Amino acid sequence: MLSPQHLFARLDALGLAHRTVEHAPVFTVEQAKQHRGELPGHHIKNLFLRNKKEAMWLVVALEDREIDLKRLGEALGAGRLSFGSPERLRRRLPYSTTPAIR
Repeated sequence: MLSPQHLFARLDALGLAHRTVEHAPVFTVEQAKQHRGELPGHHIKNLFLRNKKEAMWLVVALEDREIDLKRLGEALGAGRLSFGSPERLRRRLPYSTTPAIR
């Protein structure tokens, strides 16, 4: 797994500007908004989803975007989607659900 230091070094090598803001874990968009203050840029939310056949998806969307799970399931050909359990999430993604971090 890529450590944060390795990721930052790679971004530097590619000439990509970046800034990291560390905070306690958050579980809702409202909690994230409280921690970030006036941090510029787009902000996202991650939805860990599964269907009855136990296929899984990590959906990344703008934080204020409403996600219709029924329509998304139909569009994916997945049938009914529901949220994956915290235990399943830890087994499948034993790091933060923010892409590329831990």
